[in-house]
Amino acid sequence: MNLLTRVLVLAPLAVYVNFAVAGNVALRAGVGTGDYNITFESCQTSSKCNSLKADADYQPIQIGATYIFNSRDYLDLSYSSSSGNSIEQAPSQELDRTDITLTYGQARPSFNSYFGLKQGKTSINNSIQTGFDVLGVFAGLGYTIPVKTIGAFNMTLMGVLSQATWKDTTGPDLDADISFGYSAGVTYSHNINDNLSASLEFKKQSYTYDFSSSFNLYSRTIEEDMQTLGVVVRYAF
Repeated sequence: MNLLTRVLVLAPLAVYVNFAVAGNVALRAGVGTGDYNITFESCQTSSKCNSLKADADYQPIQIGATYIFNSRDYLDLSYSSSSGNSIEQAPSQELDRTDITLTYGQARPSFNSYFGLKQGKTSINNSIQTGFDVLGVFAGLGYTIPVKTIGAFNMTLMGVLSQATWKDTTGPDLDADISFGYSAGVTYSHNINDNLSASLEFKKQSYTYDFSSSFNLYSRTIEEDMQTLGVVVRYAF
């Protein structure tokens, strides 16, 4: 594997980059489909709990840009959005989800490391407009298995520290404690030509937010789980 060939395994997706022929800027766009599951649990005591679950189709659209410098370092900005997702348990309600990430990373011949900032927003469009905003930091590692000269398999694992703010139209904003989550993914990236490539990606994300102190309850948590399969097209110049 040529030392000028790197795999940039970014937070939102994986990108196969040949620095020997590609330029310093890469643009990408993609679509995905999957499931979004959210669980609300409230406990007044350790044994008296209520749980509410909502499931929705999750079809994010992604766009992003990567700037590559020093032959191995990169800076990436990514935006994804999925709106109008009907909730199975309440078809008249819809769920919207957006994410923005800013990533700095270093790529090496077979692995890379990265860290960055993440901002997200989840909204449930009903009569009281509930939802929560999330701001966090993340760090992760990626490992690459090249497939001759045409592409590569990428595996990623990322940890996230974040804080969520609950919002609705009936009361004040409420803050959660700092929470931990993770994202893991597997991607196959294929070089179409020197500048154009396409990727097939599976990704799983899981986050838990604890609002117990804000709600003055024994326990009040929100759990998010997302599984997506997506296709991404990338052009470097």
